Amino acid sequence: MISGGFVPNLLHYMNKYVPTVPELAITIGVYGIGVLILTALFKMAISIKEEVAA
Repeated sequence: MISGGFVPNLLHYMNKYVPTVPELAITIGVYGIGVLILTALFKMAISIKEEVAA
């Protein structure tokens, strides 16, 4: 498997890779959805824990 930024050639020169705006937006979106899901799960877990303690 060759990652996007590591493309070796015969001259032992590695091409520099800079992600594009859509790639950055997708990455930020994936992390944002993950944080949203984690927040919802924590909120449910805390409310269940408060009901059990009461």
